[in-house]
Formats: sequence, structure tokens, C-alpha cells
Amino acid sequence: MARQPEQRAIGRRDVRAYLEAQTADILVDLLLDAAERDARTWDRLALAAASEGSRAQRLATLRLSVDRAVATLDDVRWDEMWDYTTGIEEAVDGIERVLRDGHAADAVDASEHALAAVEEAMQHVDDSGGQMGAVLERLQGIHLLVLW
Repeated sequence: MARQPEQRAIGRRDVRAYLEAQTADILVDLLLDAAERDARTWDRLALAAASEGSRAQRLATLRLSVDRAVATLDDVRWDEMWDYTTGIEEAVDGIERVLRDGHAADAVDASEHALAAVEEAMQHVDDSGGQMGAVLERLQGIHLLVLW
């Protein structure tokens, strides 16, 4: 019996080499296509772009990102909390980015919105691991940092 050639799946290096060989336009299209299929990827890109937009765009994007991250159809069990809070942390990363980019007033507004949203969401989650408490502390820290 003839031996089958060893098959190897495409790995990270192969994909990286492919991407490095592409033009910027192709890479932008690939990323936008992926983002349109994945809400978290879209939110990360929108938050990064928001810092360069108008104040109204920045605030709307920050609020929408927070609202989408905390929204849940059902109560969140303890074993779902890591994934759930990761989405919220990414929204908080966006608030911190806006602050670093010199938009302190927007960071205050967004952190206040996020604090209210997270406090409301805490009624529907099992925070026995303290993840939501840590998110609240982080948001309070941002808010205090700006106001101080």
C-alpha cells in the first residue's frame, strides 16, 4: 500500500505570510468582512476609529459598545462570566483609549454610562467570581482619574 503524503493544516505562520503578501486594500476588506460577521471585532474597530471621529460619534460608539456588551437575554451563569465580562472589558478599553487620546470629558460621560449599565446588569449575573465587581472598580478608577 502506498503511503499517503503527510497533510498539514494551514497554520498561523502560513496565514501570516499570506497576509504580509497582500495589499492594504485587500487587508482592509478582509478585516471589514470579518468584523461584519463578529460583533466584538466590529466593536473593537469602531472604538479604535471613534477617537478620530466627532464628539457625537465618539460618545454614540462608546455607549453602543457598552450597551451591546452588557446586553443579555437571560441571566448569566457563573461559568459564562469570563466570556461575558471579556466583552465588557473591551468596551472599557475603548473608554480608556478615548481618555489617552485626550478626550477626558468623553471618557467621563462614557464611564458614567458604563457604570450605570454594569450596575443594572449585575442584577442578572452570577458574580460569585467577582469579575463584574472588578469591572466596576476599573470604571470607577477611570472616572476618578479624570475628575481628580
